[in-house]
Amino acid sequence: MNADREYREQGTAAYRKLRIPFDYSFLKKAIATQYKTQRAFARAMGLPENSVYRKLNGKADWKQREIVAASMLLDIPFYLMPAYFFNVNTKREGEAT
Repeated sequence: MNADREYREQGTAAYRKLRIPFDYSFLKKAIATQYKTQRAFARAMGLPENSVYRKLNGKADWKQREIVAASMLLDIPFYLMPAYFFNVNTKREGEAT
């Protein structure tokens, strides 16, 4: 039993180290264009405002269903979803924008 728990904890630690910094700037622009505020978008999604804020700032992960729902609300075609949700931020912390 302890070995199983230890294995899961190692996996969780490895996942935390793997955090990929995604760039949600296209998504933020789409939200601003159609909903004006993150609060209005959060209401349309049926999510708490702080949850959407955390997702857009890379502090929480998007679930698959949330990605699909957001794409539908923002009229993002499925073939463009990677540009909005999986755009890896290649800038390092501390670099000028």
